[in-house]
Amino acid sequence: MSYCLNDALVPRDPITMDGQIQLEGTPPFELQISIKNLAASKVETETIKVSGKTWTVSLPLYTFESIGPHLITIESVQDASHCEQAALDPLYRSIWVDVAETAAIIPINRRDNFCVGEISHFHLEGIPPWMIGSELLSFFHALFF
Repeated sequence: MSYCLNDALVPRDPITMDGQIQLEGTPPFELQISIKNLAASKVETETIKVSGKTWTVSLPLYTFESIGPHLITIESVQDASHCEQAALDPLYRSIWVDVAETAAIIPINRRDNFCVGEISHFHLEGIPPWMIGSELLSFFHALFF
């Protein structure tokens, strides 16, 4: 799963199966979730109530405050009869989330006016490859021609 800096931890695509968890037992379930921000050495825990047998990772109050890897782990699961989870393989109870810097184009030359033939330089932020859309190209064309 991947997100951008300052995104909320909600599904980005409603039809994807990414981050979907299948639960066994009698609903409703109570999940203890931890989110480890490895860059900031910070861990947050949440308790989630799930009324069905599937849950797609969604914590709308959590926002990614730094770039880099985050590890989301189900620490415990309890069903309606208060039965705790059986011991799970750690690979099946964690998911890695990559958080990238928000894409941006930053002008290096902070001038307002350019002469014909002069070149303006820009710095691209984010993770390559970048895709520059036609709206932005039209903006640059209007700006410089």
